[in-house]
Order: sequence, then C-alpha cells, then structure tokens
Amino acid sequence: MWRIEVSEIGRSPLPPVDLDGDELVIGSGEGCSLRLPALSVQPQHLRLRKVSSSPLVIAWVAGHELALQGTSHGAGASGETSAPLLVELGGYRLSISQAPDGAVAAPPQRTESLARELLRSIMGGAAPRLVVEAGPAIGSSRILAPPDSRFTVGRGDEADWVILDEDLSRVHVALVRTWDGVRVVDLGSKNGTRVDGERVPPDAQGRPLRDGARLALGDVLLRFVDEAERYLTDDALAPASPERAAARSDGARAGQAPAGSAADSRSTHRGSSLVTGLGLLVAVLALAAAAYLLLGG
Repeated sequence: MWRIEVSEIGRSPLPPVDLDGDELVIGSGEGCSLRLPALSVQPQHLRLRKVSSSPLVIAWVAGHELALQGTSHGAGASGETSAPLLVELGGYRLSISQAPDGAVAAPPQRTESLARELLRSIMGGAAPRLVVEAGPAIGSSRILAPPDSRFTVGRGDEADWVILDEDLSRVHVALVRTWDGVRVVDLGSKNGTRVDGERVPPDAQGRPLRDGARLALGDVLLRFVDEAERYLTDDALAPASPERAAARSDGARAGQAPAGSAADSRSTHRGSSLVTGLGLLVAVLALAAAAYLLLGG
C-alpha cells in the first residue's frame, strides 16, 4: 500500500493518504488516483508502478515536466527508484513511501476531499458554508471551520448557530467536517432532518453533504455550498481539446480572432457601419436629384 503526503511548496503538508493498488496515476484529471487541482498540473502528470514491495521500488513515467529526487525531468522520461520518492510538480511537493503495516486504504471520499482542500488554498479560502434559504434569518450564512471540526445548529443558546424557530430542537443537528468531507448528523431532533427530501436517521454516521444539498430542519431550509467541489465537478481544470487548441493556434498565425471574440465583434461593427454610411449617402444623392428635377433642372 502507498502512503502519500502532499503539500503546496512552502506550506505544511496535509494529513497523509494511504492508497491501495500496484499502480498510481497522479494529475489533475478526474479519474486520477490522486488529483492535484492546479492548471499547471496535467491530467496524467505522473504514473507510478510497484516493482517490488520489500524494499519498495517504484517504476515511474513522467507525463510532463517534474522534479524527482531533486532532478528535473521532461515529458516521457522514465526510470526506477527506491522509496521514499520525493516529487515536485505544478507547485506541489509529494512524499511517496510504503504505508506502515496495518494501514487501511483511504476511501474515495478522502482523495476527493484532499483535492478540495488543496483547491481552497488556490482559491483563497472557499470554505464550505451554510446559507438560510427559508425561515428566520433568511439570507444569513455561516462558514464551517477547517477539519477536524463540529458545528451545531438549533434554537438553544448551546448551539453554535442559534436560529429562533420553534420547530427546531435546542441542538438540532451537527455539521461534522473531517478529511473525508462534511456530513450532517441529526442529534435526536423532535421534527427530524431531511437532506434533499430524504430523512436523516438520528445516528452518529449521519449523511454526507454535496455542494448544493438542501437541509430541511422543520420550517428552516439551509443550503450547503462548497465552491471547491463545484469547481472540480465542472471540470474547470480540464485543458482545451487538441482540436480547439489547434484552431486557436491557426487563427493566431493567420492574424484572425476567434469567433465571438472582441476583435471579431469590432470587425463586424466596422462592416455594419460602412454599409449604413453608404446607404445614407445614396439616400442623400437621391433626394438631391429629385429636388433638381422638381425645380425644372
């Protein structure tokens, strides 16, 4: 099993992630074993394969420029090295080693959450938050603290967020944020909790929340907002297709602007202005000729 510790260069590392399997793909693509959300990271930036486990020997193939064990390599470079493997790519530093005996592979939620936490740093925060959409204090919001944290909502003073609604219990729900994501836990409320219309059972497991989820607590409706998850889901990190890139390159070489660009709009505007001007000139000349004939030449 692999153990990977990720950090932005110059920052403290995030908690390590243990991943199972003989091969790993690291990059910005959605299907990667470990996703690094940065425009400077390619969809499949680095491929790793176990050659042996005791000691751990790793075969690697670079899909783009990176530094490995302190040495720079270009796209297509490959080789074998023993663990621990130190990699720098796209502004990130990775330490890759053998996971200790007894380690448990991280669930998919852990790697998804890791990508979101890395992206929050790039976006300047973008912490998940709750927004009131119906009920008292409509429009107000609260930001969830970094992992590991717990945030409670209810009508009693002991709740972290007090919302004065008689249908709420004193401490109605808890929002638990860990490195596996955010989940809502019903704390035995009298009127229950629903997420997107489905009842949340009052147990310690709760229910995971995704961006855009609606939480109904009595007559209070909260929306869970996670901009980092939305960004990753929209695949905003995906590079343009080769066809689009080639079209842009050909247009630039020919001195042409892409369709719909500002230059294209200005060109269209100039063309329509010229047509309008010619039309006015013809109209003026026609009026002058008519006046000449009426006055008897």
